[in-house]
Amino acid sequence: MTRRQWQLLSILAGGQATLAAANEALAPFGEDVLPHLDPLVTRGIAGRAGEVYVLTDAGRELLSVEVREMRELTTAGLCDGDYEHAIATLRAMIRNLENGSSG
Repeated sequence: MTRRQWQLLSILAGGQATLAAANEALAPFGEDVLPHLDPLVTRGIAGRAGEVYVLTDAGRELLSVEVREMRELTTAGLCDGDYEHAIATLRAMIRNLENGSSG
């Protein structure tokens, strides 16, 4: 699964999306999403109803498994509380960037 496909699954996990909405969500990466979305539809991970894309049951299951495996991989060897502390730190840094000014 490509990084863009992972991002598309995350978008669709939040609800249905049109191709235009998916392209807008991933616009900062400068890629058309269709080459990444079509294989998800072909594999039955995403479905299409007219102009709207949705996550299928198989897609929800895959996303759940992928998230669990990614969390296990990223937290391997951490002491109790390290993950939560890291997330809290990253959230604080994001808030600083969102609330700060560049000048």
